[in-house]
Amino acid sequence: MTAERVRKCPECGRTYPIKVLYCRTDGCQLGDPGDHLVPEVKPTPGRDQLLGRTVARRFVLTEYLGSGATGLVYRAVHKALDREMAVKLLKRELLWDERSLLRFFREAKTCSSVDHPNIVYLYDFGHDDTTGLPYLVMEFVRGQTLHQAIHDSPTGNLPVERALAILVQVCHAIEHAHNRGVIHRDVKPENILLTERDGRADWVKVLDFGVARMVGEPPVTGHGQISGTAEFIAPELLVGDGQVRPAGDLYALGILFHDAIVGRPPFSGTLEVVLHQHMTVNPPRLLQRFADPMIPKALDDLVARLLVKDPDKRPTAAQTARELEQILTDLVDKMSGSPTLHVQPTQILSTLERPTHVVQPLERRTVVVERPERPTQVVGRQNWPTQLIPQVVVETKQAGAPTSSPELVEYGQKARDLFAQAVELADRICTGAWPTALKNLGAKVADCYRQEVELSEKLFSLEKLLAEKAAASGQHNALRQQILALSEQLQVDESLGEEERKRLLVDLEHKEKAFFEAEVRWRRLPPTSPDSLKRRIADVRRDRVQAQILFLRLIVEMPTSGALLGQRNQLAAKLAEIDNPKRSGPQGAVNR
Repeated sequence: MTAERVRKCPECGRTYPIKVLYCRTDGCQLGDPGDHLVPEVKPTPGRDQLLGRTVARRFVLTEYLGSGATGLVYRAVHKALDREMAVKLLKRELLWDERSLLRFFREAKTCSSVDHPNIVYLYDFGHDDTTGLPYLVMEFVRGQTLHQAIHDSPTGNLPVERALAILVQVCHAIEHAHNRGVIHRDVKPENILLTERDGRADWVKVLDFGVARMVGEPPVTGHGQISGTAEFIAPELLVGDGQVRPAGDLYALGILFHDAIVGRPPFSGTLEVVLHQHMTVNPPRLLQRFADPMIPKALDDLVARLLVKDPDKRPTAAQTARELEQILTDLVDKMSGSPTLHVQPTQILSTLERPTHVVQPLERRTVVVERPERPTQVVGRQNWPTQLIPQVVVETKQAGAPTSSPELVEYGQKARDLFAQAVELADRICTGAWPTALKNLGAKVADCYRQEVELSEKLFSLEKLLAEKAAASGQHNALRQQILALSEQLQVDESLGEEERKRLLVDLEHKEKAFFEAEVRWRRLPPTSPDSLKRRIADVRRDRVQAQILFLRLIVEMPTSGALLGQRNQLAAKLAEIDNPKRSGPQGAVNR
């Protein structure tokens, strides 16, 4: 045992360096400096001294995973539940650094407020008595980072559909964090882990909330400094007061699309050059840098809007997530759709004689481009200009007809009623078989009805699953908060007797078992939103109404006489009434 000069909190009993005056747990003024005995560990040559140690009486450190600027990360196993977890310990040399301690426990506070399938969750945190180090216990996830996936790709970039599927999940994680008042501030490929879940590859886990900040919290970094990675820092952080806003994470998401699809960020070079470009240069469009026909125009427009200089003009995380889901759905439908075969008569084509040419092979050298590691840096802002150069940004207007307005619903109901009358009239006018045009439109209407039923059933099942998911997520988060509260009580409350402490430990173990059971149920449920299905149903309904209106037009223009003439004229009058240009109709309806 060695003696160290420390101050002790009279309320919770925690010890601090002598330069600290107030307890970070309860805010009490610390007592006078005194000697405190710290366990002395004798070093064993060639072996990590922390391996085999038990943290928080429950987590046995089994493997060293790596280190960051302030912490050491280990794989650990829960002694009672045999569950793998990740444990982050503050580096011993930073124990007396006030700013490092504050940032370490701010990360704990930030992580404890988020609970999302695409975010690595915090399980426990505190100050361990055996090692003498502050610790965080987090979800343990096996996989590779997005940075490694891009680097290991043979082409040095990811296919558009894969990048889009990954970054939609990243956007959902950012949306959840923003809804909880958390700004990540260091969104980059190195902090996005890709794992496998329930047989699905590229399941996203967002890592490292070490520099994250709650909205309204004061900064930990010094005055005139910001934390982040140069290639992904938003321009508004480099000028003025550098106020941290959620829009900064959306700017980083736009850079991520360039990094994943093109293979490198839009701005590169020395630190000074990159920061200057962020402030003064409009980034090139995705399609300008990488002319891939698989890149949807809507995605190119969205990424451009994410990278505008004015943070107020960027879409929110919620808006971005909805647009990305629709873009991904359209892209998957486009890739899975089979071409339509048109029946055409066989023709004999004349043979075109062309001379044979010998084409010389083109010599192309393979160049290996290194993707250097990008550390999170503290960047000074004192020498940068205080105003942004005005930029001319052309924004794409998002068009979209309403899908649930009362006018559209009324229009669809009238079209359906008139279609039923038109079918009856068609059977009376066409005593034999219907003309081909009527057959095709009738088949189109029937096919739309079939799709509506199938999609509506899927929507009902999805909404039921999402309700179950919300309940499981609420239970998961509630149990996690109870575990954190019990752990803190066991650490702080020195008045607990041995029997009471044992009882609390048993209660803690029961809650931990329930927590992991809830996590299994939570993970089995889909993370998707029903918005995409709702849009598809609305599109099918529009197609159905348009086919019904075209069917009606053909019927009212067919020649007839006698009693059928009056019935046809009544149908034409009703069609003219709902087809009045002053009324709202579905997008794509044909006007007379």
